[in-house]
Amino acid sequence: MKKRAYIIDEEVIFSDVLASALRLEGYEAVQFFDAESALCYFKECGLSKSKDLFFIDMYLLPGRESEIFRILKPDDEYQIGLKLATVMVREGILEPRSNGNVVLYSAHNIRALWREIEKTATEYGMSKCRKRADGELDDFLKFISEG
Repeated sequence: MKKRAYIIDEEVIFSDVLASALRLEGYEAVQFFDAESALCYFKECGLSKSKDLFFIDMYLLPGRESEIFRILKPDDEYQIGLKLATVMVREGILEPRSNGNVVLYSAHNIRALWREIEKTATEYGMSKCRKRADGELDDFLKFISEG
């Protein structure tokens, strides 16, 4: 069975680059560009949890008809990915392992957001990564060898 990597990021170009690099490493890369479509897919299709990797951006579009991810406050869009990861764990869709198969990341340097990322990552055994303009794709690909 081929290993899968799920990329949930509203930035198409970054998602495409990461997906391409993952494919070169032998993964089937599945991409989503909003929280609602990702959650619907996972609920309907299930997952092969043994070797799957998840890259979840914190800044996500909620989806067209999403009640779960509806934006209530102006800064909520910075935490939609965090809410997605939490909902997936609580509903038994996602089972993070201590080896960091779930990577929470953001390019936004908002102190309150990073406190929430740190708290969630620690609570559920997830990894975290800062997406930076001067960063390397290797910052993300290191999770392949760890997974």
